[in-house]
Amino acid sequence: MDILLQLRTRSNIYRNINSTSIFFLEELRQCKNVALLSIELWNCHKCKTATSKLDEISIKTNELMKKIRNAGGKIIHGSSSLVDLPQYTPMRNNITCIPEVKLIDHGMISYPPIPIDDSDGGICELNLEFNRKSVVMNSNIEIDYERDVISGHNKEILNYLHFHNIDLLLICGAHTNMCVLDRSYGVKNLIRFGLKTVIVRDLVDVVHNPNMLPYTNRDRTNENMSEWIEQYICPTVHSKDIVFTQYSKK
Repeated sequence: MDILLQLRTRSNIYRNINSTSIFFLEELRQCKNVALLSIELWNCHKCKTATSKLDEISIKTNELMKKIRNAGGKIIHGSSSLVDLPQYTPMRNNITCIPEVKLIDHGMISYPPIPIDDSDGGICELNLEFNRKSVVMNSNIEIDYERDVISGHNKEILNYLHFHNIDLLLICGAHTNMCVLDRSYGVKNLIRFGLKTVIVRDLVDVVHNPNMLPYTNRDRTNENMSEWIEQYICPTVHSKDIVFTQYSKK
């Protein structure tokens, strides 16, 4: 089974003008060489708005996970908070058995500031029912305990990807401006090892207080982050632009 992606990226082609142009690229890959990493898709969050959004994106993420599994791809659940919970031990066993490989670390890249102010932690409305110790995977996520893996460690995930010849990693989850980018297993710490990564832009969410800059609604703030990522980090793709198909060989 093949996977066809319509990737979106941005570049400033007119160096004397402060504006960017959008570029689209179709990329065809064998799904057996593709993995989806979902980051911190919890059942709740200390922000009420974030909790509602987690439920929303988890439903769509689960559908994409099922398609990738059925097409022969891999599913990785990234979470430093859930990794040691006993119910996820089978998924831990699926990754801790992978042999270590030596990878070249090209070093951290310097990036411009993100386009939103999240200095207050991004909380819109405090969720008084939130208890970090009771956090589990969002109930909308259907786990395949025989095939899926879970990890909160950069090196484990890189070993796993190398072992299974994964040459493209799709990334979704929460939150774009924090864990998705900055965790040890987030985008910034994966691309430094030469890994090709793509953000699924409708399956990520920012955590942002609209009373902080840029004073826009959550949809616009998510779009601002996606545009920034496309220009400075990696391409994005919309889940509806991921097509699974069987191409006949000529």
